[in-house]
Amino acid sequence: MDLHQEQVARALSEGHRIIRGVAGSGKTLIMAFRAEYLARAASKPVLILCLANGIARRLEDAMQERGVEDRVQVRTFHSWCYQMLKTYGIAGPTGPSIPTTTSGSPLSCVTSRPRRCSATYPAVSKR
Repeated sequence: MDLHQEQVARALSEGHRIIRGVAGSGKTLIMAFRAEYLARAASKPVLILCLANGIARRLEDAMQERGVEDRVQVRTFHSWCYQMLKTYGIAGPTGPSIPTTTSGSPLSCVTSRPRRCSATYPAVSKR
């Protein structure tokens, strides 16, 4: 991690963030550093949600290497949703069709829009 990436990771304020950028721009590195920083500084656990299994495994390995695996939970979005269904006793989708998130669907997720980020690093979303 270069100095600028480290500064961006430390400067991100509280809340949800979307980190995006081209391949090799340091997104995973910033995410790993930020999760470690939060795990060491905060009293609450840190949750990282990924879309792909590969990146989730890579981040899990990074958290183990940094010694914060007990304070940082890395999950794919879909495995987290499945865990929530089980936790709250909600029947999940059955059969080959997957329900949409329109009203009346047995599966719906409520999300909050990420806050704007003031960092200038191109891999951090500003929307």
